[in-house]
Amino acid sequence: MGHKKAVKRKVKKMETGLDLIMPNNIVALVAIALFIGVIAVNYAIYAGTAKYSNAPAIQGQVTGSVRFCINTPPNTGNSCPTHVNVSSSYYCNISASDDDGHNITYYDSTGLYNVTELGVISFIPSISDLGQFHTIVTIADNSSCSNANTSKDVNFSICLEPTWDNFRNYETTNLTLFDCWNNVADFRLGMPNMASINFTEDVGIDGYDFDSYANLSRNFMNINITYLPGLMTGARITFYNLTLESPTIIHDGEVCSMFDCIALSLTNTSITFFVFELSGSYYVTEQNTIQVYDDTRYYVRYSGEQVKFYANYTYMNNQPLTGADCNLSFYSSGAYDAGRPMEYNDTTKVYEYSRNFSRPGNYTYRINCSITGSHANDTSFATITNRPPVLANYLPNETWNQNTILTGRDLDDYFMDPDGDNLTYTYTALANIVISINPTTHVITLTPDPAFYGNESVYYIATDNFAAKTTSNLVGLTVIQVIGAYSPGPEVVPGGGGGGGGSAALIAPCTEEWKCDEWGPCLPTFIQVRQCTEMNIECKTTLKKPELSRECSYFPTCTDRIKNGNEEGVDCGGPVCPACANCFDGIQNQGEEGVDCGGPCDRCASCRDGFRNGNEEGVDCGGRCAACPSCYDEIQNQHETGIDCGGECPVCPNCGDGTRNGGEEGIDCGGPCQPCGFFEARSPGRVSFFAISLMLVLVLIAIYVMNRKRIDKFVTEARPFAMPVKKKKVKKQEYFAQLEKDYISKIAVLEQKVQLLDSKSIIEMLNGLFSRIVSDLLGIGYEASYDELRKEMSFKKMDSKKFETANKFMKEMEELKFSTAEIDKNRVLALLKESKAVVHAVEETAMKYFALGLESMEMIIDQVEKLIAQNSPTEEIREHYGKLMQKYKMLSAEDKKKYYDKIMSIGLELNKKMKMEKMM
Repeated sequence: MGHKKAVKRKVKKMETGLDLIMPNNIVALVAIALFIGVIAVNYAIYAGTAKYSNAPAIQGQVTGSVRFCINTPPNTGNSCPTHVNVSSSYYCNISASDDDGHNITYYDSTGLYNVTELGVISFIPSISDLGQFHTIVTIADNSSCSNANTSKDVNFSICLEPTWDNFRNYETTNLTLFDCWNNVADFRLGMPNMASINFTEDVGIDGYDFDSYANLSRNFMNINITYLPGLMTGARITFYNLTLESPTIIHDGEVCSMFDCIALSLTNTSITFFVFELSGSYYVTEQNTIQVYDDTRYYVRYSGEQVKFYANYTYMNNQPLTGADCNLSFYSSGAYDAGRPMEYNDTTKVYEYSRNFSRPGNYTYRINCSITGSHANDTSFATITNRPPVLANYLPNETWNQNTILTGRDLDDYFMDPDGDNLTYTYTALANIVISINPTTHVITLTPDPAFYGNESVYYIATDNFAAKTTSNLVGLTVIQVIGAYSPGPEVVPGGGGGGGGSAALIAPCTEEWKCDEWGPCLPTFIQVRQCTEMNIECKTTLKKPELSRECSYFPTCTDRIKNGNEEGVDCGGPVCPACANCFDGIQNQGEEGVDCGGPCDRCASCRDGFRNGNEEGVDCGGRCAACPSCYDEIQNQHETGIDCGGECPVCPNCGDGTRNGGEEGIDCGGPCQPCGFFEARSPGRVSFFAISLMLVLVLIAIYVMNRKRIDKFVTEARPFAMPVKKKKVKKQEYFAQLEKDYISKIAVLEQKVQLLDSKSIIEMLNGLFSRIVSDLLGIGYEASYDELRKEMSFKKMDSKKFETANKFMKEMEELKFSTAEIDKNRVLALLKESKAVVHAVEETAMKYFALGLESMEMIIDQVEKLIAQNSPTEEIREHYGKLMQKYKMLSAEDKKKYYDKIMSIGLELNKKMKMEKMM
């Protein structure tokens, strides 16, 4: 009885997994099975072994026949073309023959073409077929002899001329001289007087798009090796028109090491260096570099306004060089002047100098900076913008008598030039009045035709030394008829009567009845004018028409638009009239654009003129302009080295400041810094806590190992009753919607400010706001350019019509960004409205892209699998792919949707690595 209980307990222990000892009877059964198996295998080997026989050998004679096959193999026929261009027809008639007269059959070894039964190869290659091909055509004579077949090598290249329109010049190899471009010797690519690349090895450049993926300019070149892999070889690079003393070669933003770049020659105007594997961007710089510029690069400056000149003199690592001597010289009369010293600004970290100019024009200057052991210089030019003449006063209309010459109006009383230019005057042509303007005094003379009386009108045009023009108001010219002043002969009417011929008869006498208005006021031309009407409508004569004008005494007024009397200007000054207009009278007059600004006065304040004016709190900020930069505006500005830190703001967080900041998980560790150590904390209490926690974890692991099956069973049974706990996450859809909502609210603010701010400022703010919000919606981690936004919209398959609308909007924004013309306020409002529609379209595109299902992702994975199968990647790539797929398979279905971008990157990364592997 006791024995049975013991057995039951032992079985129970085995079922619960607490006793892992195998019973003896099972061990014995296993041993017996192994023994029987060994015997069976040995028997099978013995039974299958050949045995020698002791039977006697058979002896005798054997007869038979031997067959010989005498045959001449087919010849290989004609040779085939060695190359063909994409979309052109490849044709080869092999036309093999057989000396024995056998029928010939052809077989090919490629899927690129099919050889016909007559031995003809004919096909049209596509761009995907680019490359060199080694194929074999088997020619069989069907004789069944061992030499019945002959193999013919058909080797050819499928070619495509590169796209090189931007490089068709004497610095570039003439690619039209080649039939194929898969092995071009001594290839040269260049831009005259700027840069050239001379390849030291033969390169294959079939179908390369140099216009899109090669950029050569003054002291800069960039080769996109992803799309031009055949150029990743040794090359000599030359930059022209450079003046350098101690040049340093920069490759992809870093100093190129002696193992990658070797300087070959340096002259007064060029530098040549050799690179072992051409890729990316290159330029050369002095060990210390200088950048020179001035206010006119960013702002319009007029004569008399202060212009600031800058020299950014830095080490090669862009750190400023303080304590240098910088001198600014201007070019005049064929040479640079002695110059003047510049001062270092501790805030802007550049050397500065300010001055004004009395005349518009371009002023060439040079800045030399030197410090112990090094110096640098550069030249540029400042543009002082010309202002057009100003119509300070309206010209009066003129009325005078027929057959009289009128003179006296001086155009200098009505026009002025804010830059002090000498003005010349012209006018619009008239049919009946001759106008002349004295070239020295600029006084107008009006001479009507003798028979003319009536009305004409004219514009006067003032032109300055720079061909800028301003037009006057429309001036009315009225010539009054003077009775008897001009007699063309008796008035006649067509005669009547019958018979042959006609005659002219005098108008029959009649009684004229004229009624005249009262005389008008005395005009500045010293005449009074009235209108007279013939009351006898039957009477056609004017023999008794009264005079329409008479002389009078004119007394100047302060409103006649003439400088007369004792006036100092037109209708101003002197003892009677108001003071003449000036730039401080609080009135918009004398051609001003605003109250006491613009026209002949200083410029009107704006939020983009580079001056602190108006009610601004800083230069172009505060007051009616956008808020001035601060250390709390979440924008990197005002010489900050990070967002709201560095420069004038507190020091930016870093991994060595002894403070937990900048997204760190601990003091100077985690987040952007190196991972925190397990025992990173310094306090004894924290160390003890972690030690105790570790011990508890080890104890729990031990308990689990000892009771694993029981615990697993409990968890399985309890799982249906467990409440799922999920972290609260903001859904992607909600995030996109919130971005659009925030954008619309900010646009509403801009719409309210359209009438308060100048249009250019609104456009600048719209540009920045639009770029940032669209970059966020498209998942770009920075404020992208419009070209980058277009590519991302296309990549995310934006609807074609919506893409066209977005592209049109961005093109107009780009044009307005660099335009100097005034922008209509209504157009600004329309652009703000259009931007909301474009952002909504981008938000829909982002939502659609995010909502792509698992089916699309699985298709991508299939494509990656095909890439691996077709390209035979290295173990490194296989290992990388395996790790990525391991992570992917661990995700839930929902998480796979959320991590769609990561899945896409698998294919992109593999594709990139495989391309690089092919280049090696």
